[in-house]
Amino acid sequence: MSEGIIRLIRDTRNTVIEKLLDDTFLRTYLEENHQLSAISAVKLEFIQRALKELYATPVDLVHYSQLILKIRKMDSMVISINTELVFYQDIERAIVNYL
Repeated sequence: MSEGIIRLIRDTRNTVIEKLLDDTFLRTYLEENHQLSAISAVKLEFIQRALKELYATPVDLVHYSQLILKIRKMDSMVISINTELVFYQDIERAIVNYL
């Protein structure tokens, strides 16, 4: 079950990352969350590169430990919309150097 939970978390994280790899969605995200209304193409490219690197990395078990425990406790392989913040925290750590 643990491997299934980790796979579920990785797949969910990567789905969020895939959305952010779209220029329009990423620009909207940066504007809404970091008040960056104008971002250079170079900076956008670096952020997308960081997101691609995160996409390829294994799940940080420490970062997602609370979510893993919650899924085990609920005995359900479902991630609720309320837990989406934990994925964006992981993404923020990847892009913070470029903001």
